[in-house]
Amino acid sequence: MSQLTNYDSRWNAVYKIGGVAAWGTVLTGIVEIMITFLPGGDAPHGTIIDWFTLFQEDPFMGLRNLGLLNLFFNAFAILIYMALYAVHRHHREQPFAML
Repeated sequence: MSQLTNYDSRWNAVYKIGGVAAWGTVLTGIVEIMITFLPGGDAPHGTIIDWFTLFQEDPFMGLRNLGLLNLFFNAFAILIYMALYAVHRHHREQPFAML
């Protein structure tokens, strides 16, 4: 039994990283909502000239409208899925459980 407890304690860091990533996802979503309410946060840009103008005026909003915060969502999602795999790895011993 102590060997199983030792084995599980090695995964504690993965569990904690997954929890922090879940909170990071929530905070990123809140930041996304707050940025959308800023002036110019929800304005769609149809032409390439509009995009270049936006990048020249405000590079952060230009990247945000292209999905900058989606990169953070995806990075957090990878960490969350790794933690979920670590939690559920004993329930179904399958080599492709990660997929």
